Amino acid sequence: DLQVGNVGINELPDTYSVHAYPSPADRDLFINLHGVTAGEQAWVTIMDGSGRVIQRKRMDQGRATITTADLAAGLYLYQLSTATGEVARGKFMVAHLW
Repeated sequence: DLQVGNVGINELPDTYSVHAYPSPADRDLFINLHGVTAGEQAWVTIMDGSGRVIQRKRMDQGRATITTADLAAGLYLYQLSTATGEVARGKFMVAHLW
């Protein structure tokens, strides 16, 4: 089960750290997974508040841009994984300015 919560650096494997911004997001959410080695594949999965998968995307060198413009305002979850399994998770808000 995916647990909702902010990800602290102590919850990540020693080699990874995450920066996800902005929250709340209006048009885009940027996720950086630091510590990904050259050639290592990583994915980001976006879920709504009920855990339903909204989007799954391969990260490019530990970076991903998630378009939030078409998402309803509210709470969302992200999960980052590599071939070895989950390496990070967290939450973010979507709030539209218009």
